[in-house]
Amino acid sequence: MKLEAAEARALAAAFTAWDPHLMVDLHTTNGSYHGYHLTYSIPLNLSLPSSLLDFHRDRMMPAITTALAERHRVRAYYYGNFGRGAPPAGERRRWVAFDHRPRAGQNYVGFRNRLTILSEAYSYLSFQRRVEVTEQFVEEILKYVDAHRTDIVALTNSVDDEWIRAARSPAELPLGVQYELQPLPQPVPILVGEVRRETNPRNGREMTVALEDQYAPEMMQDFAVFAPTRSVPMARAYVLPREAPFGLIVDKLRQHGIAVEELTASLTTEVTSFVVDTVARAQRPFQGHHEVTLKGEYVTDRQSLPAGTIVVRLAQPLGRLAAYLLEPESDDGLVAWNFFDAWLESGKVAPVRKIMGVVEMATRPLDRF
Repeated sequence: MKLEAAEARALAAAFTAWDPHLMVDLHTTNGSYHGYHLTYSIPLNLSLPSSLLDFHRDRMMPAITTALAERHRVRAYYYGNFGRGAPPAGERRRWVAFDHRPRAGQNYVGFRNRLTILSEAYSYLSFQRRVEVTEQFVEEILKYVDAHRTDIVALTNSVDDEWIRAARSPAELPLGVQYELQPLPQPVPILVGEVRRETNPRNGREMTVALEDQYAPEMMQDFAVFAPTRSVPMARAYVLPREAPFGLIVDKLRQHGIAVEELTASLTTEVTSFVVDTVARAQRPFQGHHEVTLKGEYVTDRQSLPAGTIVVRLAQPLGRLAAYLLEPESDDGLVAWNFFDAWLESGKVAPVRKIMGVVEMATRPLDRF
């Protein structure tokens, strides 16, 4: 979301220029001793459109998993780990997914209205086996996409179109700002694997090695998705002052491929502002940032916005991503990543304001800041 690395900016630029229908992100994972050759993930955030999530979970991944088992004898399931801490009474253990925020690539691509698969080959297999099962996974993904190309194109087109229609309507559009991990409706059999310790012949150190065909299914809850526990309504347009320090914000939005405009004439309309009560900064840094959480309240009044005011409309294919970046209370937006720190103070208004209604406004693309 912060796109600070050159590689991340290049990847976002490739998404914008090419707009692939599917992104596959190949990794290797360690962690829990499970019985799968490979685990995978899809978007986990239930603020995303249900049609996109259902296609992943009900159609694409079951078909690919079955093909892996039947054609390659490869065991695969959704990525997770055995949950830490004592499980609730009556549960032996649980299988737990990892994150709902778009900082994780498979969620990020979901917020671009596209399909995405994260692949995690099991690191306790040999290097050769990890390469083999990853290749077989990619092969089955490509076969599935080839066989369902019409469905996939229709799905992604419809998600874009439905989103833009909704953003042009007066209906409220909620965005989660707090989430909780939730289980699937019924327990599922999770394969629990066995490992042994061996000496690594290359460096003489001990290493963990999977016993590839020694595993047993165990019924447990699969905590697989993240549901909003608190949501806020997205704006129909987010507005920022036309001041030099906000050039960094504009640049960041453009790096994601989000359309940014400016008012060509002054506009008087109802504007909703977030008045900051408290600013909490994480004590421990993460990737060089002390993440920010705001508390406060929204106030609405009539304001006059001068020509040149920066406008980010929700009615664009990346509007949901734009909202996650710009909402003051977003848990993975530009406020959280310290881009607005200079303007955040108790009692003051956050600089990103919201036009909640469908309002006619004269704008043009912002060519230069």
